[in-house]
Amino acid sequence: MPFTDRGFRVVSRAGGGSTFDGLEKDGSTEEMNVLRRYRQYEDDPDYRKVASVTDIVDLNWKLFGMDPFKQVKECHRHRK
Repeated sequence: MPFTDRGFRVVSRAGGGSTFDGLEKDGSTEEMNVLRRYRQYEDDPDYRKVASVTDIVDLNWKLFGMDPFKQVKECHRHRK
């Protein structure tokens, strides 16, 4: 099957679209800021509880080589 970018800017209507943006960004998905979505949760107590589970922290180290909370802080520091 040949590669195509057709549909690259299309938000799937399945399930009502994006969890974060609904169908608002359909046709302009490059504006969805998917790499910054963690910011909506980084200070959330429930997220911090789950992200602090030893298995998750260990997996994060294996995949990314750093603590998930330090990773968030590093991202903020480099984006300023």
